[in-house]
Amino acid sequence: MKRIAVKTFILIMLAALIPAACTTTSSVKEEDTPVQMANPFRTYKEIESAEETAGFELSVPEQIAKNYSATVYRAISGKMIEVIYKNASLTDEIRIRKAAGNEDISGDYNTYDEDMTIIINGLQVESRGNAGKTHAATWQDGNYSYSITSDEGLSLSSLKKIVEQVQ
Repeated sequence: MKRIAVKTFILIMLAALIPAACTTTSSVKEEDTPVQMANPFRTYKEIESAEETAGFELSVPEQIAKNYSATVYRAISGKMIEVIYKNASLTDEIRIRKAAGNEDISGDYNTYDEDMTIIINGLQVESRGNAGKTHAATWQDGNYSYSITSDEGLSLSSLKKIVEQVQ
């Protein structure tokens, strides 16, 4: 009789566990899980390779001011070229971009206190920044869009020098 009771108890326990083992519960819903997009940029050691990938050329200065040098050349196939300059202490970056079309390609979605339009070499340059410094500048030349972004911000004279050299 004891054996029957023990076997019955075991069967009841197993029967109770089987449905629990077959169900799945999760505290994270599928729609709450963030999805990362793949980085569309390919990185190169020289600008010529980035130009080949993008399908067009970009003329930029080798050095900006005295302490910013081009360190990274990147491209999105058939769409965009980006050159990243870093200062000597590696604490600031300046990015120059070029893409076919007439859109804001800066990638800078910050809100700034100052927003103005300036004319540089006949180009209408939209400048956004704070305290007299430009953090994002964009312009078009009819076929291409350009942008310059800077973490620390550029003076108006520095911005003009850079825009004059970018094609």
